[in-house]
Amino acid sequence: MTFRRDAATVSGFVGAAIVMSSAAWSQMTPPPAGAKYTFECSSSVNANYEEVYSILSSDGSTLRVEVDDGIERNWYEKPLYLLNTTIASKQMIRGQESSMFNIPSEFKQLQSLEIGGKYSGYVIERRPKERLEWDYTLSVLGRETVYNRAFGDLKVITLSEARWVNVYSSNLDVRYALELSFPLSWEYKDLNGAEVTCELAAAEGLTGVPVAARPEAPGTAAGSQIAVVKSPQRMRSIVNANVREEPSRAAARIGRLGNGTRISVSGYVDVSGERWYALPLDNGATGYVFSGVLKEANAPSTTPAPAAAPAPASKPAVQPAAKPQPVQRGTQTAAVRAPAPTPAPAAANTSERLKKLDELRRLDLISEAEYQQKRKDLLGSGKSVGIADQLRQTNAQFRQGKINPEEFVKARAGILAKINTQDMDAKQGLVLLNDLINERLISEAEYSRKRATMLDAL
Repeated sequence: MTFRRDAATVSGFVGAAIVMSSAAWSQMTPPPAGAKYTFECSSSVNANYEEVYSILSSDGSTLRVEVDDGIERNWYEKPLYLLNTTIASKQMIRGQESSMFNIPSEFKQLQSLEIGGKYSGYVIERRPKERLEWDYTLSVLGRETVYNRAFGDLKVITLSEARWVNVYSSNLDVRYALELSFPLSWEYKDLNGAEVTCELAAAEGLTGVPVAARPEAPGTAAGSQIAVVKSPQRMRSIVNANVREEPSRAAARIGRLGNGTRISVSGYVDVSGERWYALPLDNGATGYVFSGVLKEANAPSTTPAPAAAPAPASKPAVQPAAKPQPVQRGTQTAAVRAPAPTPAPAAANTSERLKKLDELRRLDLISEAEYQQKRKDLLGSGKSVGIADQLRQTNAQFRQGKINPEEFVKARAGILAKINTQDMDAKQGLVLLNDLINERLISEAEYSRKRATMLDAL
């Protein structure tokens, strides 16, 4: 999936108990076509947002899912056994379609959810302008029974994914709910500092699924009104926010506020540890907005203010609620992409020729031997190729567990120390650095530091 935004999320989990018997546990089952799963997510940029996953098709072995976060709509297609991973046969992210293939056959064993199962292998991803070879390790860790506010006690299997490509890596932990045929929550982290947590808040289109008895909001008993504490104030939404019929995540959505919308609330109500603000609507009714997606109107913004229109009047026209249209931003579904650094413009002629050479190899128009020789000729020496090969070898040794993190860092430092103005011309060094970062063999920080040294020598 994918990531952004701001505020605190409220966990859908109240407690968990480890279950030792295996009688009630079974393998993965496909979610029904037409089902929708709504997740409350938070990201490392202090952002709360909502994602709605809609099952467009489900034939028992392959799923096509659309994901809607209110801003983007993406989709992915994958075998059922890969539901809890970032691997997708096909996917569309931000208007760009990509595919993944060469998926190891042993990954099919994930569908059995056998505790202790561990599967590793390489998966190739083809994007519009690049080809990545991911090294995956997938594990089935354990079972537990988890209480969810919307569905009560659920049988959950925890799975873990670790993947690498050159110096980029990410980790994903997923809790798959057997009764829901879909993940209940997931946590994602990567080497770029991205962190995303998503938890299921509601689901539609499921049959035979338990529903938890949820506590009533104050004053919501039959024939009574919700007791709102009067506290008129101006607020603004810090993300796209839902307006609900009652102060509950399970209540019907009756409207939506765009990011940065200023509103006048009449007060608040506290329900099960969550605060909801009461929003008077144009039709005389009252809607409720979760406090985690609102801030005082004059509080400093953590996200860019929308290029929008003037603040609405005291009773803003709330957009009618549309049925959630699926999209995909997430962790669990689409291969999360490492940001592609922008290379420096130095040594443009050589750099362009290297790109053309790479394209010839990609199209299989030249042999590997011809590629390596021509590359050495363009760079003026074999140093670039040697350093790149050493970095690849060190990365592989670390992924395979042949060296520990301390040895890995020390080995990389030794290799990168060879990129200096004493051993190579500054222009050659800049070309080399561009080449290494384009292959994602060095980080942005390493690239910037070494590039500054080379520029000082010009």
